[in-house]
This record gives sequence, structure tokens and C-alpha cells, in this order.
Amino acid sequence: MRASAFGFAMSSLRLISRTSYWRCRRPCRHLTAAWEAAYRAGRDIWSAVATQAMADLDVAEHGRHPAVGLLKSLARQALRRVWAERDGRFTALQTRNQLRALTATADRMGEAALRDPLTGLGNRHLLARAIEKETGEFSVIFVDVDHFKQVNDTYTHAVGDEVLRRVADLLRADCRSEDVLVRYGGDEFLALVFGAGAPAAARGVAERLLDAVRGAPWAHLAPDLAVTVSVGVGSPIPGRDAVAGADVALYAAKRAGRDRIVSL
Repeated sequence: MRASAFGFAMSSLRLISRTSYWRCRRPCRHLTAAWEAAYRAGRDIWSAVATQAMADLDVAEHGRHPAVGLLKSLARQALRRVWAERDGRFTALQTRNQLRALTATADRMGEAALRDPLTGLGNRHLLARAIEKETGEFSVIFVDVDHFKQVNDTYTHAVGDEVLRRVADLLRADCRSEDVLVRYGGDEFLALVFGAGAPAAARGVAERLLDAVRGAPWAHLAPDLAVTVSVGVGSPIPGRDAVAGADVALYAAKRAGRDRIVSL
């Protein structure tokens, strides 16, 4: 735009009165210098304003000339194009920002759909997605809070919710960053442990969790409150997947007296 509209505008100004242009007074020289500086700097609006000012000065010094109207018209058209382009860029920027905001909102909504709101762990949707994407071996840790109904009945549901949150925190602290942690439902938690050494790693997580729950200061939450967990560890075996294996192991731990680990 500068090369065509403003370049032509400056050429037209010189053609209006070449002799008087070179002999113009100091204001004309200042306007010319301002125009050239704005043109070199890419300041289109300043260039257009300087062009109109030089046209007005030429009229004041030498009277009206047919080319002056054309020159001012070119400057006004250039200004309109500049503002239209800037308005278009601003609108496009707004649209991009709105799209980014919508994408971020969708991501947050999608993330929320995969999270348990009470504990912040994943839910069954996340579990299903993780298992579907995993192509290698993995083991499963199934955790159940022992006698949780009695906790709710004796100490209120508010205390029961805090017990679930703290068990989730202990599970999170004892697992590796790459493990997938899920609140499976109610007072049940599940962890997916991946990799070739998954069975041994899962057993280690289960032992650390069992000890951490036993040693947690539950009495600070409610007088005489004691919490234990039963844990089942399962790995894929013929005819049974890891989740089902861990489920069987969990119920075996419960039948054996709770507050223990059973591995299959």
C-alpha cells in the first residue's frame, strides 16, 4: 500500500508545482521530512496525515490546483484502508483469542469429566481410557477402606469424605508419577502400574500404602478414629485381566481378615 498510494501521492505533490515545491518555506520542508521519515518507518497513518497537510500547505501558498483534490482523496483513501486493515487484524486477533479461550474451556471440561471431584484422582472414564491406550504389560492395585460404612455412621459423612481424601493423598504419595490413580467408586481405589517390572513395583506400592495408612494420625481427624485398608494386587494371567485379578485378590484379603495385601 505504501509503495503505491503514498508513493503516487508524493509524486503528485511534486507534479503540482515542481518549482514552488523546491522553493517552499520551512513548514513545507518540515512536512516533507516528516512524510519521508514516516514512510521509511512504515507509519502509514502519519504518512497520510503528512500528505494531506502538504496538500493544504500547497493550496495556501500557490492557490488551488486540480491535482490537490486528487492528492487529498488518495490520502483519505489510504487512511481508510489502514483503519480497515487494522480493524480486520483486531477482529482476527479477537477471534483467535476467543478460540483459545473456548479450547481451554473445553480442555478443562474434558479434564473434569475424567476426575473424581472429591479426591482429585481419576474416575472410571480415565481408567477405561488408560487401559484402552496401553499396549504393554501392567499390574493393578485394588484398595478398599475397611469398614468404611461404620466410619460414616459413627463419625459423620464429612469425616468419611476426609478419610477418602487422605487415603487418596497417601496413594498418590506412594505411587510413581507415571502410574494411573483412580477412585473406582465409594471407598475403593485403583492404581495402574505399567512396565516390565510392574508386578514387583505394584507390590512395593501396596506395601508402602498399607504401612502409611496404618501409621497415619487418624485420631487428629476424629477421636478414637482408626483406619485400615485391604489391598489386592493383580497382573494379567491367561483368561483374566489385571483388573479382575486385583478384584479377586482384594476380596481374598477381606476374607482373610482385612488390613493386609493379597497378590495374584
